[in-house]
Amino acid sequence: MITVLVAASMTISSHSSLPAWTKATLAGYAVDNDESHRTIAVYDRAKNYYLTRTAECDGADLTVTLTRDRKVVQDAGYTVPGLPVRAGEQDHVLTMRSLSSLKTSMGVAIGDSESQVREIVGKPTKVKDEGSRKQYHALTYEFQTKKRDWSTTYSHRYVFKEGRLIEIQFGRYSG
Repeated sequence: MITVLVAASMTISSHSSLPAWTKATLAGYAVDNDESHRTIAVYDRAKNYYLTRTAECDGADLTVTLTRDRKVVQDAGYTVPGLPVRAGEQDHVLTMRSLSSLKTSMGVAIGDSESQVREIVGKPTKVKDEGSRKQYHALTYEFQTKKRDWSTTYSHRYVFKEGRLIEIQFGRYSG
């Protein structure tokens, strides 16, 4: 799965005007980095889905991803059963537990159609076909805030295969 960071097309100067989708949670996990929101990777065996929440060392860049793609989880630094441990890297342990749901707090769920996602979230910032055979269709929503010399970009990415939602990624990138 290819991860794409797209230049934001909407910019504001105050956090009070953030679109509602920037505050959404994914499978009960928030895009935050504090005592109750640490980096984690969870595998729900019954649903066959992984959830990762990652943060760069300073906490400025945060990502929460809900996926079936084991490579995405491995690239986030976790040991995934059935995949070889990468030489020279110490992977983190994957937590086995049930995920409360495979949807966002806004109601977008794995398996939804593109029209269902657009109805809930609105018009995307970018639409792109991805993958070696262009087998994936991605909707990206981005919004940027600026405060003096600091900006924060909020990003939601919804990936479809054969017309159905298979992966969701939320991010907050500051700098």
